[in-house]
Amino acid sequence: MPSRDARPKADEITLANDTVLGTIRETVDAASHSKYLGDVREVHPLYAESGLVHPGFLLRRANTILRDTVRLGPWIHVGSTVQFHGTMQVGQSLETRGRVANLFERKGHGFVDLDILMLTDDEQAVASVRHTAIYEPRQIRAA
Repeated sequence: MPSRDARPKADEITLANDTVLGTIRETVDAASHSKYLGDVREVHPLYAESGLVHPGFLLRRANTILRDTVRLGPWIHVGSTVQFHGTMQVGQSLETRGRVANLFERKGHGFVDLDILMLTDDEQAVASVRHTAIYEPRQIRAA
């Protein structure tokens, strides 16, 4: 993953089809997971008491990998299609990998589709995501 200051600007070159994004490696610790549960107001004991990682916690990584790989101005998460392959416990390591699947324009907006794969520390797939974002709204392109 590039350093914050070294990230290139998001554009047709840095988000070209098949571009491999940076990789996020982290341990899902109790503090960050608990903060996430509070942020989304999740109160079901399945997540807080059993240590099962919330699916939304994982999905946030799709936004994070885009944001941490390229420098973005205003942008919009349009949607995600998620396939869960297993569960994950707090305390496990998580690796989030991604690549650009498709870069396109629609109604003047610059869109990007990402293919994201999330793996546990033992290389077991937890989730795969097709993540779509407007990386450059038409109002910014026109300016």
